[in-house]
Amino acid sequence: RGFLYLSDRVNDQVRLVDVAHDSVESLADGFDTPGALALDGDVLYVADTKHNAIVAVDVDTGDKNVIAGGSDGRDDGPVDTATLHEPQALALERTDDGDRIVFGGFDGDLRAVDLVNAEVVTLARGTAGFFAGFTPSDRGLLLSDNTGGLLLLSGDDLVHLAGAVAPEGYVDGDGSDARFTLPDLIIQAPPGVGDENDVRCSVAVNNVGRFVDVETGFVSTFLGGPYIDGD
Repeated sequence: RGFLYLSDRVNDQVRLVDVAHDSVESLADGFDTPGALALDGDVLYVADTKHNAIVAVDVDTGDKNVIAGGSDGRDDGPVDTATLHEPQALALERTDDGDRIVFGGFDGDLRAVDLVNAEVVTLARGTAGFFAGFTPSDRGLLLSDNTGGLLLLSGDDLVHLAGAVAPEGYVDGDGSDARFTLPDLIIQAPPGVGDENDVRCSVAVNNVGRFVDVETGFVSTFLGGPYIDGD
C-alpha cells in the first residue's frame, strides 16, 4: 500500500515509512530490541526479541497483541503457556494445513507458531542459529544461519542448500564446498529474472552478491568482490 515497515532495534519501535510522502513515523513502541517483521494484510508480525515474544501489530491502529511467548524458555505447547528464547528471524508461511509463523534465534532452535491450532512447535534443534530474516519462495522458506549455511524449510523438512557450519569464508562451488561469511539476505529471483531455481544471496562480510541454484546447490558470485568495501 505504499508503506515500508522498519524494525528500529535501538529505539525499540516499529516505524512506518510513507514512500509517497517521504515521511516517517512510529507505528508501535514498547518493544525490546525488535527483530524481523512479516506482513499479512493489515497485521504485522514482529519478533520482540528481548521480550521473548512474537507480537502482532495492527498496521492501521498500532495496537499490539502478544500471540506467543512472553517468558524466556524453550517449551512448546499452547501459545499462552509456551516459552520462547529471544526470537530474531521470522517469516509467515502458508501451508496446506493453514498459516504459521516460523521463527528462530541464536539458541539454534527453529520453531513455529501454528496460527490455526494456537500452539508453538519445534521444527529443528541444533542449527547454527539465526539472525537474518527468513524469506518465502516457491519451494518453501529460505533461511541463512549464523555461520554461513543456506537452508530450505520445505514443510517440516529442513534441507541444506549450500555453505557449511565451519569454516566460514568466501568460496564459490558445489553445495557444501561453498563458503559464506554472514549471509544476511537470501531471496528467490523475482518473476522474469533468472529461472525457477535461481536464488540470490547478499553476504555482508564478503561484500558480494551470489547466485545459489536450489536444485544443485551450486554457488557463484554475480556482484562485488571479497572484502572490498564499496564494490
